[in-house]
Formats: sequence, structure tokens, C-alpha cells
Amino acid sequence: MGVVITVGCALGVCVAAAVMVGRSVKRRRGWKRVAKVVEELEVACATPLGRLRQVVDAMAVEMHAGLASDGGSKLKMLITYVHNLPTGREKGTYYALDLGGTYIRVLRIDLAGERSSVRHVVHEQTIPDHLLTSTSEELFDFVAESLKTFSESEEGDLEHSQTEIRELGFTFSFPVLQRSPLSATLIKWTKGFSIKDMIGKDISQCLGQAMSRQGLNMRVAALINDTVGTLALSHYHDEDTVAAVTFGTGTNACYLERADAIIKSHGLLATSECMVVNMEWGSFWSSHLPRTSYDIELDSESCNPNEQGFEKLISGMYLGDIVRRVILRLSQESEALALASSKLHTPFILTTPMVAAMHEDDSPDLSEVARILQETFEIPEVPLNIRKLIVKTCDIVTCRAAQLAAAGIMGILKKIGRDCTSGKDTETRRTVVAIDGSLYTNYRSFRNYLNEAMEQILGPDAASHVVLKVMKDGSGASGYIASWLVKLLLDRGYTVRASIRNHDDPKRTQHLLDLEGAKERLHLMKAELLEEGSFDALVEGCAGVFHTASPFHDPGDNPQEELIDPALKGTLNVLESCAKTPSVKRVILTSSMASVYSMASLYLQKSPLRSHGGHLSSSANKISIDTSFRRHWLRMLLGSLQKRKASI
Repeated sequence: MGVVITVGCALGVCVAAAVMVGRSVKRRRGWKRVAKVVEELEVACATPLGRLRQVVDAMAVEMHAGLASDGGSKLKMLITYVHNLPTGREKGTYYALDLGGTYIRVLRIDLAGERSSVRHVVHEQTIPDHLLTSTSEELFDFVAESLKTFSESEEGDLEHSQTEIRELGFTFSFPVLQRSPLSATLIKWTKGFSIKDMIGKDISQCLGQAMSRQGLNMRVAALINDTVGTLALSHYHDEDTVAAVTFGTGTNACYLERADAIIKSHGLLATSECMVVNMEWGSFWSSHLPRTSYDIELDSESCNPNEQGFEKLISGMYLGDIVRRVILRLSQESEALALASSKLHTPFILTTPMVAAMHEDDSPDLSEVARILQETFEIPEVPLNIRKLIVKTCDIVTCRAAQLAAAGIMGILKKIGRDCTSGKDTETRRTVVAIDGSLYTNYRSFRNYLNEAMEQILGPDAASHVVLKVMKDGSGASGYIASWLVKLLLDRGYTVRASIRNHDDPKRTQHLLDLEGAKERLHLMKAELLEEGSFDALVEGCAGVFHTASPFHDPGDNPQEELIDPALKGTLNVLESCAKTPSVKRVILTSSMASVYSMASLYLQKSPLRSHGGHLSSSANKISIDTSFRRHWLRMLLGSLQKRKASI
């Protein structure tokens, strides 16, 4: 009996050992399959210099074709009838209306000439869901009513007679067929709108009729889209601006073209020397664009298959879903990796900001990656080696997007002879491209890859003459300290003027607009922190000034030039505006939260100011400060130098 028991135990141990060995072999095989998925992705997304130059050439060729005839190219190359861009000498008060998504922005703009700062007073309002599928009359009645309410609240500050017709600039960021500077018909809706009776109607006419019904004494003086607006604003500040590109949820580009190069105009533009062309470059396509099976699946399952091919490779709307599809494939290749989750099958559940957060997670154990996988897909305890593969996936997808975006910009410059390769005259000519959009401004890795690709294509010497100019300022009233200051000051009955970081994103400003007293006593204004005199209008008449912001990007290899010098210049600009304003009695400088905490931690965490309802909350979310000593030290140095300079 003892022998039998001994033999049985031995057999049991052997079986258990065999099972363990089998599992180990299965895990190793699973790991190899998973690693191979990422390796294959990297090969399929590769954008070597030769391929990028092919994309540059293809973009220029398609631009020529689109200018020759309608339908001759995937690029729309729409004539905007904007042939005069701002010079910086404009003066006066104007109104602007921005309808480009599920919210509207109404602005009052004060121009003082001499390329002075553009002073904005902004009101933002979400469009009710039912209006997205209603009628054109209902939508524009809502828009006109919001415009009327805002203008009446601002009339007390205006010197001109209320009987005078006020001019309105109208930004309408949907595909339209432009027929004049004031007239355009809607081609199709995007971004969730589906108002069938609007198709083919004149946009300006619909708004004009609605303003008449509201008794509003305004007229549309210009009709443009948001990218053309970015070009105009940049040209106001810098006359060397020749093009503008937006990288956000979607993407688009426009540029200044010679009128005689627009062949499809059939001589109708003979009186103009140049014209802004709206490329609608999201629809660009070329066989040289690297496309993977994940891109093909995304396109076929989208609401617009075989359209917007370029946009689906480079814009913020799609990058997150490409990464999701790769993670889903990883889970299918190896069940042993514990990546099984039904939520992996949900389109667009992984957003591009989440991709940025995972990509730029610099913690040793990639805790941010683990958090996002847990909260988004309900996948717990993902092994560290798999988290590293996911970060690698984010890097591959983002690098491809940024490098292709750079090639697109270079295609524009090549078309107009500003790529610094056409002769000695152009090699030394300064060329500015305005860039807007959260994908570029908020996603550091995307921005760095794009900038590196531009230099790689141009070469280091020529690259020094091409400037990518971001049309955004630094942290403002939507930041941590400033938001609480705004709340505190409003609670105590003060009237508050505040500069904000991004007028285009209601998520960044709604928590301010929802504060008690904000409607009556809060004025959100835009000011360029690095532009001398930009804060003059903002501080005029104020008794106290809080300076809580600092321009900040990753310092790279030159922190003095890229981080410290802009911080000191920004602080001095604010202080100089205060010094020449007699009403200012006290200035309080807190620097930026970036000088106390790591920017990565602040960027990756949800705002500690927002509760579930989007309102200010007294309980802050936990902020991780696990970051490298180098970055933390630089931010502390930044705050110290700002305070030293302010005391001089």
C-alpha cells in the first residue's frame, strides 16, 4: 500500500509539473505572438524620409489638380473669396460668431491698430441636442437669440449709437460651397448635425433672417471657417504667415495662393492678386500613405467609408480608436495575458487624450497606463511588459500621424515655392505657418514628432527659416489656482476679468461660466502672454492683478531659451502693463502650478476643480508627483526666477 501511495504522489507531482510547464510554454508563445503584432504594426506604419518626401510631392500634385477643376482631386481646394488678410493696423469694435460644433461662441473684439493685442470678450453656449436634428429656422433662431443677449449685455461699453449697424464675422466650420465673401451654401453636415432642410441653403441668409426676427441690428460682414480664421489672426500679428493648419478632433489646412494659379475660377478672380484657399485636406489620399489593417477596418466601419482618409490617419478623433483596435488584437492573440474585455469592442471608447496620457506616462511601473486600462476597459492587473507594448503602440500610431502631418504642411510650402528649395531668394525668406488645435498644443509627443519631421524634410539650415506658430497662449483662468481665484473673487462680489487658455473648448471654460455671479461679473478675455502690451486692455481699470500663469512646453535641450526666457518675458509683460495703469494698487504673483507640481501629473489627471456635475469642488483629486528629478527641478527654478524678476 505504501508503494502505491508513493507512486501515486509521484505521478501527481509529475502531472502538476507538466501543467505548470505547459502554462509557461503557452505564456511564452502568447508573448511572442503579442510582440509580433506590435512589430508588424511598426513596420506597416513606418514613415522613412523617402516616403515622407513622396507624400510631400503627392500633396503638391493633388493641390494643383484641385485648383484646375472641381472634382479633379480628392482635395476640395475651395475658394474662400478672402483675398485681403489683416495687416495689424485695423481699429474698431466688432462682433464674431463661431458655429463649428455642438456649441456656439459669441465674441466682442476690440482692435487698436499697430498689431496690438486682440481683446476678446467671449460667451459660450451649448446647443441643445434636439436642435442638432431640428430645422434651420429653429437652429438659427437659437443662435440669433444668444447673439442678441450677449450684444445687449455689452452695449454699455460701446461708444457708437445703438442704431448703427454692427458688423459680424461668422465662422461656420462645416463643408460649404463659397460663392462670395458673404455667401456660402451648405454641402453636408458633420459633427453630429443632421438638419435636412439646410442642405443647399445660404448660411449667411439663414442667419440674417434669424437676426431680423430677433430685431438685431447686425449684418454678416465675412463668412469663413475656423482654419481661415486662424490664418487671419496669425497674419494680423505676423505678416509672414502664409498658411494655417488645425490639428484637433478633425484637421484642415488653408493657405494664400496666387489668384492666377486658381484655374477653375475661369478668370473671375482677375481683380485679385491672391486668394485664401480652403483645402479641406482631411480628404487627401495617396498610395504613399502607410495604411494598416486597423485603418482599413476603422474606415469600413465609419459613418463615411472611403472618405477623409488623411484625417483618419492624423486627427485626434481617430488616433485613440486605432490604438484600441491594436489592443483588441493583442487580447485575441493571447488569452493568457488577461486582456479579455467586452469594452475593447466599443468604438471610440479610448480617446486620444487617453493615448497621450499612456504615451507620456513616465512612472517606473506605468501606473497611468494601468489606471486607464482599468477605468476604460475594466482590465485589472495588466502585466508590466504588456503595458510597455501598449505604450509602444501609442508611440507608433502618434509618430506616424505627426510625421504625415508634417509632410502635408511641407506639401503646401512646396506648392507655393516656400519650401526653401527653389533658389537663393526663397532659402532666406521667413515663412510662418499658423497652427491651432489641442492635438498639437496639448500632446507633447505629437508636437515633437511633427517638429522633428519638418526639420528632417527641410534640413537644418532651411528649417531655421520656417516657423510653426501656435495660435494659443499659456495657462489662464481655466487653470487650477486661477479658477479658485475667480470663484473666490466672484463670491466676494468683485467684477473679474480673466484671460483663458482656449476659447474653442467649452470643457475648459464651462466650470467658470457656471459659477455664481459669472453671468453678471465675469469677463473672459484673450491676451498673448509673450506679446508686449497685450495685457494693457485687460488690466485697465482694475484695482488688483493676480498673475498665475507661465508659458510652458517641454524644455528639451535648451531650458533657458524654451522655458526660462519666455517665463521671465511673460511676467515682465504683465508687470509693465500694470505699471502704466494708475488704477492697479497691488499685483500678486503666484507663478504657475507647473513650478510646484510636475506638468505631466497635472496634465494626466482629471482637473481637481471639477466634480461629477462639472462644477468646482472643494475636494481635489489625488495628484501624483512621481516624476523625474530633472523636470521637477526645472519647474521649481522657473517659479523662483519669476519671483526674483518681479521683485527687481
